[in-house]
Amino acid sequence: MRAMRKFIVNNNELIMGDVEFHEGLIGSSRKREDTIGGGRWHWDEENNAVYFWGVSTDFGGVTKEQFEEAVKNSMTSPFMDESKFMFSDYKGEVRTENMATYSSLFEEIRRICDGTINQFDLPYLW
Repeated sequence: MRAMRKFIVNNNELIMGDVEFHEGLIGSSRKREDTIGGGRWHWDEENNAVYFWGVSTDFGGVTKEQFEEAVKNSMTSPFMDESKFMFSDYKGEVRTENMATYSSLFEEIRRICDGTINQFDLPYLW
């Protein structure tokens, strides 16, 4: 299996990365029992949006409220400074086998991610 873009909510913070398993995002400075859930993410550079959806097989999913709170408590990077955060309670997979182009994948992700959190409302800690 290859690394994929995944996120977790750990100790009320959003942790994102490219890992094979969600558990790989915990690291040595965090505790496994502080993780409440996770999922997948995708950054759409063209539309300046980050999409979050799905469920972690290691920890389960998160609610929109849990996600929003974690984003507000998290450090952000400059590349996401003006990005819109899009979250969906959709817990399924985004299938890519029959998609001819990445734009089709982006459209599928946009379709399932329905809410927004504006990054400029978040504390800037970088």
